[in-house]
Amino acid sequence: MKMSTADLYNLYLKSSGVEIDSRLIKSDKLFFALKGERVDGHQYVESLIAKENVYAVIDNNNFYINEKTILVENVLNCLQELSTYHRQRFSIPVIAITGSNGKTTTKELVQAALSQKYKVHATKGNYNNHLGVPLTLLAAPLDTEIMIIEMGANHIGDIDELCKIAFPNYGLITNIGYAHIEGFGSFEGVIQTKTELYRFIEKNGGAVFYNGEDNVLSENLPPKIDSTKYPCKDLVIEDNGLSLKLTYKELEEYNSLLYGIYNATNIQAAFAIGRKFDVPASMILMAIEEYIPEMNRSQIKKIGTTTFLMDAYNANPSSMKLSIQSFGKIKTNLKKVLILGDMKELGKDEIEFHEEVLDITSTLSWHQIYIVGEIFSKIENNSVTSFENVDSLIKHIKESKDILDHSIVLLKASRSIQLERLIDQCFIG
Repeated sequence: MKMSTADLYNLYLKSSGVEIDSRLIKSDKLFFALKGERVDGHQYVESLIAKENVYAVIDNNNFYINEKTILVENVLNCLQELSTYHRQRFSIPVIAITGSNGKTTTKELVQAALSQKYKVHATKGNYNNHLGVPLTLLAAPLDTEIMIIEMGANHIGDIDELCKIAFPNYGLITNIGYAHIEGFGSFEGVIQTKTELYRFIEKNGGAVFYNGEDNVLSENLPPKIDSTKYPCKDLVIEDNGLSLKLTYKELEEYNSLLYGIYNATNIQAAFAIGRKFDVPASMILMAIEEYIPEMNRSQIKKIGTTTFLMDAYNANPSSMKLSIQSFGKIKTNLKKVLILGDMKELGKDEIEFHEEVLDITSTLSWHQIYIVGEIFSKIENNSVTSFENVDSLIKHIKESKDILDHSIVLLKASRSIQLERLIDQCFIG
């Protein structure tokens, strides 16, 4: 059966939502049979449409069965078009957040702040790509008052593509650094891609929030765009060891569970957006104080006498240097241990970027430094202990009894290194 976008949308409204994972469907869903690198969703169509009120969107005529299979030219394009159609039903603020570092944490802080006054729908986790953005849009309830859409990018043009799907009328770039530079070709390519958000917002008459202390952002801000600058001078954020102290107008004090002074700009962004939408300052700051980091982002885990600072969901040269410098300033009687893993997608200069990180470590004092991964292992450095993978590090920790007792440990790496397994296998499992 072929169907217009409007008719497909009516079918979507009658369902309990869309799904791309066949394992999650029991009944009453609209299934999009996407073809991935390993799995083709078409293989599950026959069994799925046998379930109650399950329809399948396909683009391979060989899998057409009956009126519960909806044939389209391209399943992914159809999913994106349907999400845009749903987005256009809303006349509300839609805030797009992108950046090299901190976009997920900023998104969650903005959500916490705005939720004090509005019904907010936001990206879950880091569902921020060509699949995640449409799925986020289609999950938005019709009574949503503000949407927050996180946008990630690996190549030039990615942000513009996501903007054309989500049509944001507000935007924020957290920062622009050396992330995924392999796909962008150069740092200039990163700037070009991230600022696609600015250009889309300007073209469509929206407004942006920007860090006025960030020269790269300030210099690339279109001169006539409607903008709100932060940080707020009335909000002072200080590093308080394993937390951040927030003081507003020299009177109100709050403590954030986020550690690392580099998170101050994320907090300031959330504060600026909250105030723009008339959320009282005290309510914003209370929401930030109550925010609990998770997903291995600025997350503190205390196990026995060891404190782990988990920041191992993602890493690039900019974020890793900031994490190391912030960790180095923490005052503690515990042993300080660095566990650093490879940073991925850095292209031809990956060795140089990893060497720069190790140069930063040499300027500060540590009890021990462990480096993990194929790239780090290529660097000769007598001040560190090197492991080719996390399994060899886990074996070393298990064999060296109590080596991390009475320590504070920073774990920082790209997600693929899986540094979190060290805690799971050495201290929990």
